Amino acid sequence: MKTTYKTVGYDFTRKAEKRPFKYATIFRNCSYKDDIVTHANFHISIELAEKDAKRIEKADWLELVEIVEVRPES
Repeated sequence: MKTTYKTVGYDFTRKAEKRPFKYATIFRNCSYKDDIVTHANFHISIELAEKDAKRIEKADWLELVEIVEVRPES
C-alpha cells in the first residue's frame, strides 16, 4: 500500500510504497523571470537532501529555498 508524504510548511506531496521519505529540498526554477515556479525533491535521508541542495545551488537557474521535513499524511 502506498503512503502519501507531505512537506512541512508547503503543499507538496509524493507517494511511496517501500521507502519512507523524510526530507525535501524546496527550490525555485527561475528560468523565466515572469514564471518562477517552486518545486520539491523528496529524499529518504538528510544526507541525500543536503547533496541535492548543493546541486541546486550550483545551477544558475535554480534557487534553493530550504530543506524541510516530510511527514506521512493521515
